[in-house]
Amino acid sequence: MSSIQGLLALLDKIPIWKQIKELPGRIEALERRVTDLEAKPKTKGNRCPSCGEFSFIIIDSKPDNKFGDLGATRNTYECSECKHRQEKIDT
Repeated sequence: MSSIQGLLALLDKIPIWKQIKELPGRIEALERRVTDLEAKPKTKGNRCPSCGEFSFIIIDSKPDNKFGDLGATRNTYECSECKHRQEKIDT
């Protein structure tokens, strides 16, 4: 047993060994975080400026009258929860 303790004492002097010893706990914590994130509902769009839900989606898109030649698009967004609508120029 003393040879194992001596080996462990020697390993404790190696800086990377401390990180290796902590890996099982870190992996378990990451697995819990992934499980929690996967359990959350998926978002359907951007955050609605009116109600705050993540259900603000593009329902219409066309080139902008003034800046369409430069790649600007006039998008109409609508919230599927509160039906709030808003037009926005996106590049």
